[in-house]
Amino acid sequence: MRSAPLAVLCLFGCASLELKKIDLSARPPSNVVVYFTVDRSPGGDPVPGLTADKFRITENNRKLSPVDTQQTLLDRRLVATNEVLVLVDMSRAMTKSKALAMLDSAIDNFVLKLGTETTVGVYAFDGGEDIVPIIPLPTAAPAGKSKPAPGETPRLIDFEQRDPSANLHGAVRAALETLTDALEKAPKPLHFGSLVLISAGPDRADRVSQTKMLKAVQRANKFDLFAIGLGPDVDKDEIKQIGRTFTVLEPELTGVKRQLDAMADRLLQRARRFYLLSYCSPARRGKRLLKIEATAADGASGTLETKFDAEGFGPKCDPETQPSFEKQAPATEEEETTPPPPPPKRKRSSG
Repeated sequence: MRSAPLAVLCLFGCASLELKKIDLSARPPSNVVVYFTVDRSPGGDPVPGLTADKFRITENNRKLSPVDTQQTLLDRRLVATNEVLVLVDMSRAMTKSKALAMLDSAIDNFVLKLGTETTVGVYAFDGGEDIVPIIPLPTAAPAGKSKPAPGETPRLIDFEQRDPSANLHGAVRAALETLTDALEKAPKPLHFGSLVLISAGPDRADRVSQTKMLKAVQRANKFDLFAIGLGPDVDKDEIKQIGRTFTVLEPELTGVKRQLDAMADRLLQRARRFYLLSYCSPARRGKRLLKIEATAADGASGTLETKFDAEGFGPKCDPETQPSFEKQAPATEEEETTPPPPPPKRKRSSG
């Protein structure tokens, strides 16, 4: 019995791909560079690892030869800063548990694994007013004070607890401010930020109200927010509100290593779903309708459409040229723009 063609099978079983444009640069001599993401649809699962030959480019509905256009994928880190701030609960609930050594080791592995794709900062909180940098984000303003031994890298296990209570609400708000500050100072034009909260219980200090904390979370709609709730004492509803992108609840504190390893894999996949596609356009003038079609190994496909102006284009294009994007405010690929309010209706005159 002959098997059905892949295209037929996909008609009934394969998810499609969703391509989202982040930014586009079209500059003489004829360089076109597009920064975008690829996800499964429905579900939104990231699609990492596509090679340049998995993308087909057309301009004004004419297919372009990947050889003639020198189509290539550039390193996304040329134009984008992707920073991850890990916020760790170091209140009594964590420091008096058997999980502290496991947490310290798991954080090391997390930073090592993500370090190839992102910049990772680690901050701790207890009942004190501020958060304490263990591994500070490079461009962030100082937050609290860390006390590493001379000549040593700070470690979570060496954290000196100031107050055994838990200032969860204040810490989340301060972490979002720290992440925003770090990305605003990053020199690259495109900025993406993620917060990963590891919490072992509810807010106990009551330094900042839940309402104010959740308002800060809502304002940070340009960031991806993840949360790991450890142990039986976490406020499950609150943790899910903080970790709006993805939340996991682990009943045992000793499960922190497994959950943090899985979280690192999740963030890696999300980081690798970004693509920086560069090619040399054959156009020499006029508006161009650009279509990029991506095809995954199982045959699932999706298309991105955008426009650019080829006025002034000419020969001598090098697709490896450093892309030039305008610097933007910190953002994520999921940022939604709010449409302007409709103009007020004119009152009809009675005369």
